[in-house]
Amino acid sequence: MIDYQSSRNNYLKSEIKKVEKAIAEIKALEKKKADLLSRMNVIQELQGNRSDSVHMLDELVKVLPEGVHLTKFNQKKKSLTFDGIAQSNARVSAYMRNIERAEWLQNPNLKVIQSKKKGESEGYSEFTLTSQQASPNDKKKKDNKG
Repeated sequence: MIDYQSSRNNYLKSEIKKVEKAIAEIKALEKKKADLLSRMNVIQELQGNRSDSVHMLDELVKVLPEGVHLTKFNQKKKSLTFDGIAQSNARVSAYMRNIERAEWLQNPNLKVIQSKKKGESEGYSEFTLTSQQASPNDKKKKDNKG
């Protein structure tokens, strides 16, 4: 009886190992499935937003008032930074109002503005301005809340 029980125990142990191996394979497949779904979501998001940058750059040209020139533009994700020169502080203010009304830009924030008196840029103001890239859907949500 002891031999018989030992053989049954060995059989159960071998079957348990097979089931544990199958469980490990299922977990690996589930992880792979989750990774693939995550990649698919990223690709779908990129596909859906790929024209946003084009619209934003087009809008950037439209909102730039006369007398304001950008010298540097930087984008990190949806955060935008503009460095430029303007004929007056009022033109920078007009630029900020234009950004606020823009469809693809939002939340202008003036970081630095300083007048230049020496050299070729005499009478001009240098400025650094930040903003956020937006989409028309973002604007609608914001308008509905506000």
